[in-house]
Parts: sequence; C-alpha cells; structure tokens
Amino acid sequence: MEKIDVAIEKSKIPVLCPFLALYFVYLFVYLFIYLSIYIFAALISGKFATTPKPVISLNPPWIPAIEGETVLLTCNGFDLHSPRRITWYHGNTNWTTTENTLKVHTAGEYRCQIQDSASSYPVHLQFSSAPLTLQAPVSVFQDDSVVLKCRAKENVVLNSLKIYKNTKILTVLNNSPEFHIHQASLKDNGEYFCKGDKESNKFVSSNSVKIEVEELFPLPVLTARPSQPTEGTLVTLTCEVQLPPQRLDIQLQFRFFRGRQALGSGWSHSPEFRIFNMRQTGSYSCNAKAVTLNRWKQSHEVQIRVQSEC
Repeated sequence: MEKIDVAIEKSKIPVLCPFLALYFVYLFVYLFIYLSIYIFAALISGKFATTPKPVISLNPPWIPAIEGETVLLTCNGFDLHSPRRITWYHGNTNWTTTENTLKVHTAGEYRCQIQDSASSYPVHLQFSSAPLTLQAPVSVFQDDSVVLKCRAKENVVLNSLKIYKNTKILTVLNNSPEFHIHQASLKDNGEYFCKGDKESNKFVSSNSVKIEVEELFPLPVLTARPSQPTEGTLVTLTCEVQLPPQRLDIQLQFRFFRGRQALGSGWSHSPEFRIFNMRQTGSYSCNAKAVTLNRWKQSHEVQIRVQSEC
C-alpha cells in the first residue's frame, strides 16, 4: 500500500506544476503592469506639480473687449528661453505652435499649455456691441493702480458721463472716460457701472462690473527641518509663501524671529534660514515682504523643542 500511495503522490506533481507556473506568470504580468502605471502616474503628477501653470495675459488688459477690436493673448510661462511647443485651446478646438502670443477677435474660453506643463487657467473673453461699455481688468490685487474705462460706440453722442458704485454716483467723467483707483483695497469692492445722458432726457447704461480685490499673498507658513532637532544639530527654517498665479513675478524678502528677537542680519531674498548649532527651545516665526510695495505679513508661531543629546 505504501508503494501505491507514493506512486499516486508523484503522479500529481506533473499535473499541478503547469497550473502553478501559469498562475505565477499571470501574477508577475499583473504586478508589472500595475507598478508601471503607478510609477508613470507618479512621475507625470510630480512633473506637473513642480511646474507652475502658465498664465494668459491680455493686451489691452480690459474686459469685455469691444466688438471689432483685436485682443492679443500671451501665454506667460516661466521657462520660455528655449523653443517649446505651445498648444492653444478655444472651446473644443486646439492647435499647436511655437508662438506664445495669439491675436483673437472671437468670444469664448481660451487656455494655453506649454510643452511639459499643465494647462493654464481659463480666460473667458467677451466682445461687447452695446452703446456703452464699462471695461475693467481681469483681476485686481491689493495696492494695484486700477483703471476703469467707460467707452461709448462711435455713433453714440453723450452730453455727460457718470460712473457708479453700488447704485451710488462716484464722479462725473468730464474730460476722460477713465476712472482711476489708486492703491486698491477691500473698500473698493463692489458693483460698478456707467451711465451716459443723451439728448431729450434720455440715458444709456453700461454693463455692470464686479470688482473683488484679492490679497497679494496669504500669511506665510514657517516649517522647520527637522521639526524636533537634537541639541547642537543643524536646523533649516523655511518661510513658505503661496503667490497667486498672476503674480509669480513678485519679489519677496524674508525675515526670521525667535520670539521677538530677529535672527540674522535683517531682510533676505532667501526663504530659508539655517541655525547651525541649535540650542534654544522657543517660538519661531517669519515675515514675508513684497519688495516694491513694502507690504509684509507674519506667519503663525511654531514651537520648536530641542531634544537633549542624552
């Protein structure tokens, strides 16, 4: 009986081996495909995450545009020194070129994409054929000098022209169709429109434009590496600032503090500050300042506890 059992067990081996081999082949192929897709997705997302989105600017820089006029769109990237392909999108159509400018006279949504970068934020372009049109910048940030333009069609004759904010008159535009806001702030938020007086006590009103003044940059965020340092080690403080995509060209300066005591020699263009021989536990913070506007903000304090070597 023992010999028969052994013979039976040996006879099972050649039957099971092909199935096991096929199983491991399928498993290997599945894992290979899964890992390949995962790695590829990580590389692509990482590349786009580290590459800023391009930003479209307008010339003239006001919206809505006037029917019959041409608007020059510029795809502003941050590494256009070497020739790169640029894809423009208008609605459901797209085309690729090496030019980062585009002349348009058709309304719609426009986007651009520079080679090896993510797509830009969309720009919604409108062309007005109204008798009176109020034009405003696409975006307004704190301390901007803003120009609002009340433009009448060539065949529309107006005796007087006024500009309103939230239904209240701001001023009469006697010598120029432009209204200036110097150093924009939150108090300038509101709905603006123009009204012109025609003959025979008739008047014409423009479109309404909503102005929302955006902050130039939010509070900076202080990080420390390592966050729980050992006494005597190197600590790197980083003052992180998230600039709006339209203002990535803003020059910033930074300053670091332990409590109320300033660290280093003053303002610096580097967002990092190194403490080579960390000894003191305490509350650390940083300031970030826009150089040309002299506007600064302070981060929240970060408590850094220095660990003893023992």
